[in-house]
Order: sequence, then C-alpha cells, then structure tokens
Amino acid sequence: MSFSWNSIPYDVLVCICAVVATPSELIPEEDALATDSETCPAGTPSPKGLLALSMVDSRTREACYPWVFGEICFTNGSKWEAFDEGMKVMLKNPALCRAVRSVSALTGFIGDESLGVLLSESLTTVWLSGFRSFKITTWFSKPDAQPPTPTTYALVPVFLTSLPRLNTLTFRIQDPFVPSFRSSFSSHGPLLPLLTLKISTNSFFLIPHCPNIREFEEEELYRDKRVEALSWVEPLGRCCVGLRALLTNAPIASGMLRTLLKHIPHIEVLNVACGIITWRSEPEDEGNTEGIMVWHPLPVFYAPLLIALVQKFLPVFASFPSLRTLKLPNADDLDIGFCYPICGNGLARNPWLVEQLEREEMEAEEMVAKGVERVCVGVRKLWIGGGRFERDESGVMRRSI
Repeated sequence: MSFSWNSIPYDVLVCICAVVATPSELIPEEDALATDSETCPAGTPSPKGLLALSMVDSRTREACYPWVFGEICFTNGSKWEAFDEGMKVMLKNPALCRAVRSVSALTGFIGDESLGVLLSESLTTVWLSGFRSFKITTWFSKPDAQPPTPTTYALVPVFLTSLPRLNTLTFRIQDPFVPSFRSSFSSHGPLLPLLTLKISTNSFFLIPHCPNIREFEEEELYRDKRVEALSWVEPLGRCCVGLRALLTNAPIASGMLRTLLKHIPHIEVLNVACGIITWRSEPEDEGNTEGIMVWHPLPVFYAPLLIALVQKFLPVFASFPSLRTLKLPNADDLDIGFCYPICGNGLARNPWLVEQLEREEMEAEEMVAKGVERVCVGVRKLWIGGGRFERDESGVMRRSI
C-alpha cells in the first residue's frame, strides 16, 4: 500500500500543525531536544516549524493558518488605500479569513516619527514570531482632511463578517468617521462569533451587531465629544445578555454607576479605569469634593476625613449581585487624601521620599480594601492600581504578593 503526504487526512494534518505549534513548556521532557530553545522560548509557537510546514503545499499551508495568523494588525505608516488593498487580499483567501481570531481597528497619532519607528519595529517582531497583529493606528489631528475612502466604509463590515472565527474586535475611530461607518454597518447582520468588543465610546452603534459578547471595553478618544454613559450601557443591557466583564474609562460618578446597575446588573467583572475627576463630577457629587484636590501626600490619619466620596460609591458597587472582581484605578485617582506631589524630577533625587510615598500609597490601598471588605461582601478579588487583594476564607481582604 503506497503512502504519500497527500494521502494524510486533512484533520490529521491539522493535528500535525497543532503539535508543531504547541508551546515548548507543554512538550514532554523526552521530546525537549526536538525544539529550538534559542528561537522558540517557552510559551510561544515554533515559527520555523510552522513556516517550514507551510512551504510543503497549499493544503498544508491552509492547515497552518490558524496558528500562523491569529490576529490581524494594521500599523502606522499605511494610508486608508493600503488598508483597502489589505482587506481585498484577505477577502480573496477564505482559508486565511477562517484563521483570524482577532482584529484591531485602532486610531493613533501618526505625526510622531519616533512612534512610527516604534510601531514599525513592533510589526517586524510580530511578523517573525508568526504575524498575529493587524492594527490601524492612524489618529489624525485634522481628520476631516484625511477621511477613509468610500471603499473603506463599504468593505469593513463585509470584511468582518467574512471572519467566522473572529472573537475579538477593537474598533476605535474618530467622531467625523462615525456617521459613515454607522451607515455601512446598518445593512449588515450581526457578528455572532464575537466574544470581546473594544470600542471608542462614539462607536456604540456596533453593540447591537455583537449580541454574544462576554467582555466589553470603551474609551473616549482625545478631542471626541463626550458621550453619556446611557448611550452605550442601555444597548449593552438590551442586546448583550451574556455580558460578564466591563471595562469603562468613564469617571466614577453616582449617576454613571446607577446606570450600570440598572441595565447590566449581572456583570461579574467591573474595571473602572478612570477614577474620580472632580471637574467632571455630577451635581449630586459636587458636595463631596471639599478637601480632596491635594497636591501633596497627606498623612494617612487624615484620610478618614476625606474618604466620604469613595464610601459613597461602595454601596452601589455592592448592589451588583454577581460582582466578584472589582478593579479600581490607583489610590491617587480615588481622592481619598493620597496624591503624588508635583515635584518634577525631585523623586529621583530623594529616595527617602519615594519610600514614603510607596508606604503611604500602600496604606491608602489598604484603607480602600477595608471599605470593600466591609461593604462589598460579594467581591472576592480587588485591584487598586497595581495592588491586588483577595478575600480569604474568613472574609478578610488580604494583599496578594
């Protein structure tokens, strides 16, 4: 009975590619000599092996796609026309489209030469390790003068719906581009495979197109008009019943938290990344801002006098029945009496001051953790900036090392 490479069943071929792509720490010890430890560090796929396999024939190359092309990134230095050409190439290759699991459509600053070099170097590194990034980082200081082409508006929805394994979409665009993208998406169906959606706040029109997401992240872009929380929270509650994790860059405020509680009370992970911004405080919170805008670290024993604002919000966090993980910003963003001083390079010249600030920051974090421990009894894990706490069996929030 003759045997050839072409006679290998396709599902077996896929398994062969999966083994080649297996991270080295998962390979049995007796097979360790078979890996290239210098070019394939622990935890990463073997790009040389995958690329070698992909050169055998088109059938094998297609089987390698899911491990070679995990994410699409479109980086700095490319114009909208180049993005259009890239989408056209992808649309002509259905096998490649089936491999994609993540797409990033970001907006970033393109006028900074150093940033361009950094992004170019990053793209080169990603390509050598198996090309997993396709990002648009083109924030324009004058967006009206550099709009997407009609082809861009028309192709983006078609392109996204052609990716059957897509589970992560990052879509951040500037205000002038929103109406045309909203119109182009209105005639297309939902992105059913999508599990994670990250958008600029003005792109909330995408939410109804992503009914199966479990994670959502929003961020307001520089110079964009402010969007009320209700604009994106209400469609999340109406369309995304499976949502479990939320990251918001909206400032902590009573009305914002009540809006979250009303429309998406079932979330299990809440990441409030922005903190408290007094000049954007809601009218009902303005009376709690006295004495919290300090420009030097206060001794920790002053903090109980100033913690009323955070304590005011903790009962709302506690009202989320399924909330198990709460992520708050750094202690100096919570207006509880701790704030880094404005001293230029003074910290570099005063190691003792650095130690004092680190100590007082830890004390401030401990104070907030005690408040969460007492008020938010359902929360099991807590982050305050880089400080991590976990509730032990006795119900005490203890710092994790």
